[in-house]
Amino acid sequence: MEYVLSLATNKKHAVYHTEACPYAKRIKFKNKMMVSYFNINASGYKPCACCNNDNRYLKLWLQFFEGKGYHDLEIKQYSNRVAYIKTKVGFWKIFLADNREYVLYHRNVFEKDKSFEELIHGSFHRQQDVKGTHSLEKILNYVKEHDKAKAIMNEDWRMLPTRTKKQKKYYKAAERRDKKRQVRNVFSLFAQLEAGNPELIKACLV
Repeated sequence: MEYVLSLATNKKHAVYHTEACPYAKRIKFKNKMMVSYFNINASGYKPCACCNNDNRYLKLWLQFFEGKGYHDLEIKQYSNRVAYIKTKVGFWKIFLADNREYVLYHRNVFEKDKSFEELIHGSFHRQQDVKGTHSLEKILNYVKEHDKAKAIMNEDWRMLPTRTKKQKKYYKAAERRDKKRQVRNVFSLFAQLEAGNPELIKACLV
């Protein structure tokens, strides 16, 4: 893993940051230098108080994204390493791992009438198509796009976009789910007919 230094800072007061640290993003490109973990230890630079502090790191990131197009996401931090996101169609958990990567979990069942506090006690599963990342922005963008697509699927999956490879993948998955649903409906209808009139079923199968 590499870290970020600012060449414009007096070495006596210099600190190093992870690439995803909000303070690292403020360093001008001409002053930015990437260094390895080994060289960091040998240089005498101090660790950033933000990206080496679990509570401040997650809290600062959440503050950083306030008012930056994420107003449709209700985000709350519940501990040094855990935050939750509520959208119109889903509920998510973000966990800050030891390697400073954000890991995303999705609530198995979303009940929109439940409060934030009630939803956090439900069962979650790891969102497998999202790898751990040092960028909270990637996590938030994924949640927005995922739940935007889910809202469309709730109305009509055929309206899903198919411009990108991932969008085509979601479209195909929705198509398969719809076909399975249709098959289940047919079997359910036959079961109801058979329960009411077994002779009618025999006649249909002749």
